[in-house]
Amino acid sequence: MRGKGRAGAGLVFGLAVAFCAGGAAPPTSAKPPGKCTNQSPRALTGVAWDNQSAMSRVQNVTAQTVSYRGQTLHLCSQHFHCKIENFQGCDGQSVSPVPGPEECPVPPPGSWVEVHRAYAAVSGCVGPIFQCCRQAPFFAIGYHAKVVAGNGTGNLPLFRNPPFAEWSGSTTGTGQVEGAESCKPATQWSFTLGCGFTVRANQLGAHGEGARPLQENVSRDLTRVQPRH
Repeated sequence: MRGKGRAGAGLVFGLAVAFCAGGAAPPTSAKPPGKCTNQSPRALTGVAWDNQSAMSRVQNVTAQTVSYRGQTLHLCSQHFHCKIENFQGCDGQSVSPVPGPEECPVPPPGSWVEVHRAYAAVSGCVGPIFQCCRQAPFFAIGYHAKVVAGNGTGNLPLFRNPPFAEWSGSTTGTGQVEGAESCKPATQWSFTLGCGFTVRANQLGAHGEGARPLQENVSRDLTRVQPRH
């Protein structure tokens, strides 16, 4: 997520991906220094699911608000990463072995992006995490999409049909983004799985962020939320 500092109470995130048939083996992860725990990003394919569920941890998801544990959280950031963070194994996806860049332009048509929305108990604005996401709890939702040619109408799409990948994670900004520390602040994640989503460049905005490498010190509550039949 975007920002050059860290909110006093903490911050929030990055979001990612879809589970494609066959799944790809997860790339090599980067081991963060120190005693970081429950860090994101993480691989979402070629790994075991810790849990299965018929219900998402987050409810009543809209572009502006979500419900989490009986509390209404408010949109405080929406942004995209021009490199994949949470690896899902869609055709043509790859992850960055090193952090960065902190900012990057919109990739050309045919490129993969990772779209994130961040929600907080108190939102001062919709923009950089360190400025706008002011009070925990924080929740991030996201998906992977391909950039397609032309201009789209309306705002950045919100794709929220299961299956979802959900886990206890962290914010994922590179370098100074979301704070300079190698261990990023905690947030909850719900990622819409699927490789068929598309967005248009004008819906993303002028600038995106790079990607933090996959982490080894991930949580042990990775849950696949199945569609209800």
